[in-house]
Amino acid sequence: MRKFNPREPNFLPLVPDPEAEKVDLKHQMMDERKNAEEWMVDYALRQTVTKLAPARKRKVALLVEAFESVNPISKCETHMRNKSSFSHPRPIQACS
Repeated sequence: MRKFNPREPNFLPLVPDPEAEKVDLKHQMMDERKNAEEWMVDYALRQTVTKLAPARKRKVALLVEAFESVNPISKCETHMRNKSSFSHPRPIQACS
């Protein structure tokens, strides 16, 4: 039979160390922002995919529309496509 050796409990100090309480929130905020941006892109693409089933001929135009709704447009030019081969209800914007 083994001998029982009781030890005293290891309690935390009564006065907490102020250095142990510091938390760097910058990384958490950046992660939250990144997750929010990824969610917005994912949501826009999912919305577009639901539109694609009945409109197979307009897949590219709808995908472009989804990305335009999420990504900010800067220094973009509006180009009209040839209406006989490609018809879209609004002008497509091409970024340079």
